[in-house]
Amino acid sequence: MKTRLWWRKDRVTVIPDGVDTQLFYPQPQREARERLGWGKEERIVLFNASMDPIVKDFDLAKAAIDIARQICGEIRWIVLDGHVSPQSIPWMMNAADCLLLTSRWEGSPNVVKEAIACSLPVVSVDVGDVCERLIGVEPSAIVKRDPEMIARALAEMLRKPQRSNGSDLIKAISESAIAGKISSVYESVFSD
Repeated sequence: MKTRLWWRKDRVTVIPDGVDTQLFYPQPQREARERLGWGKEERIVLFNASMDPIVKDFDLAKAAIDIARQICGEIRWIVLDGHVSPQSIPWMMNAADCLLLTSRWEGSPNVVKEAIACSLPVVSVDVGDVCERLIGVEPSAIVKRDPEMIARALAEMLRKPQRSNGSDLIKAISESAIAGKISSVYESVFSD
């Protein structure tokens, strides 16, 4: 967005939403799965279709999941469609093995930041600020908007499931850190 401005670009600050780290934080996967009634050995991928599956590119995600199943076996695909209780989302992120993001466009997707906070690995296309958010987050993958490439990245994540190091890196986009950045912007405006 900042690059599209033609006037006073040097005075623009883009600040993403912060993550509530009191709500989104790593919890034992086994405990989260028990709470949700999910199987211990299932391979589980979360996908946020929201209320707009076209923007989230549901069809691309479905094609990738179908191919990934051919590569590594059964996958439970949990589609968040806007009807899931918000209180369940942190549990689901802690219970799942991977978050899949195939959106056609995004700004700074909260679902990715929340997954990072829960140490949930992410497989995503290059959209919004996801590349920036996933710097240093391992395991994670940014792939081309191609169902085969997405499927291969998913299969690799699911073959040897592990939590990411995301929660170690989330402090920079926690709600308190973002509040500090917003305060700094206001302070600089009033000091000019």
